[in-house]
Amino acid sequence: MPDDTVDARSQQRVVAAVITRGDRMLVSLRPEHKRHGGMWEFPALFDLEGKLVPAREVYGQYGSFWSLLDEEGRRTGDTFNESQAQNEKVRVRNNAKKGFYVGSVLAPARAVTRGQSVTSVTCYIDRADGGWDPEVLVIDNGKEGQE
Repeated sequence: MPDDTVDARSQQRVVAAVITRGDRMLVSLRPEHKRHGGMWEFPALFDLEGKLVPAREVYGQYGSFWSLLDEEGRRTGDTFNESQAQNEKVRVRNNAKKGFYVGSVLAPARAVTRGQSVTSVTCYIDRADGGWDPEVLVIDNGKEGQE
């Protein structure tokens, strides 16, 4: 008699996939018609009151930082560098001393690839809204449990 039990370790929820075959590649997100389809959890910047701050995470030569934005979504020139402390409580406290919390939001996403060939391609998930939208769904404002 066949064993119909399934090992829980063999099943995983997949929200994005990269499949390669030869020199061809398929990158896919969760279908739009599914719950939170086309969405992804991204980091977001919040003020000390827990309100979403107009900011976009920017990746540069020396790592990432937050670029603060004005009402029209343009960079103001002000930036915020997250604490790199290993201990989460210390990291959150250090960020709060600088005036911000880092939390997470659910935002529209797209699968993106970059590279010269299939052997050197990098796949990642990028925000489809350009990195800032006040209408995103807040998952965690970074402040919860820190008071």
